[in-house]
Amino acid sequence: MISACLVQGVYNLEHDRLQNRQEAHDSQWWDSFHFQLRRKLEDTDKSVSGCIYELKSSHRSTRNAPKIVIAFRGTILKSRIMFQDLKMNLKTFCYELHTTPRFQLAVDAVVSAVGEVGVGNVWLAGHSLGSALALLVGKSMAKRDRHIKTFLFNPPFLSLSEGRFTNDVLKNTFHVVHSVAAAGLSVLVKGHKDRQDQFARLSNWKPLLFVNKKDHICSGYIEYFRSRIMMEKIGLQKIERTATMNSLKGLIKVASRKESEPLHLIPSAKLFVNRFSNGGASSSRKPCPVQQWYSDFREAHGIQQWWSPDVSGEFEEFSFN
Repeated sequence: MISACLVQGVYNLEHDRLQNRQEAHDSQWWDSFHFQLRRKLEDTDKSVSGCIYELKSSHRSTRNAPKIVIAFRGTILKSRIMFQDLKMNLKTFCYELHTTPRFQLAVDAVVSAVGEVGVGNVWLAGHSLGSALALLVGKSMAKRDRHIKTFLFNPPFLSLSEGRFTNDVLKNTFHVVHSVAAAGLSVLVKGHKDRQDQFARLSNWKPLLFVNKKDHICSGYIEYFRSRIMMEKIGLQKIERTATMNSLKGLIKVASRKESEPLHLIPSAKLFVNRFSNGGASSSRKPCPVQQWYSDFREAHGIQQWWSPDVSGEFEEFSFN
């Protein structure tokens, strides 16, 4: 997966900056696909949060290849930048990522690229926190009727029921109650019609979401899209239609007169769920539960799975009309 490798290139460049290393060996992550590094996107703390890659002129005639790819990394837990990245994660959780300088830097870069080569020649890509940023930028452009091809690896959206309910009946009941609450509150909170119109305007944009069912950070998207089918089967599609446009947490913030931009509210998407899991490394020594949990988490949430030959799954396409 080319876009995943370009995102890994951003990670490597930031690791190099932190360790004062030369970047000579990092170019393989983009050179192998005939791209060159045009510019690094630096946050207010000088960390490399993203990169702008440009397809080499000798390969501009390659069919379906973008001329520019803008990629964003996820969280790096290193002391010099950990605070800034964790703050970005908190902003994401609170639906406030759109208020940050990192988002504005990303938007400016994308607007400039689209103006230079056209919307059809630009791709967006990101992993984890970076996918939240790419998603928000993509939504911002889609609201202007500019639909950018967007690759989102492990985009953060915590599942409300995954892991809490082993019984499908309980899980579905929980979702019905949650949807009824969201749909009911949305009608009461000011701006209901505007939210509907903005959501509908995004319906022709279909970002590509790559998620792992065992990754609880992103598995909420599986529930978010597949529950539409379940609600339609039991005759509650009208309630689900309203609920899918709204977030309870976002509605509460709006009711409190606080600015809110829920990331996960997207009408249409192509969803790829990775079914492969190696179940942890084989060893005669059984790791402690904490080590096993961390190993499983890194496997399910890591970007390396997306260029692995073992990746297995299929795309499901969801459209909101």
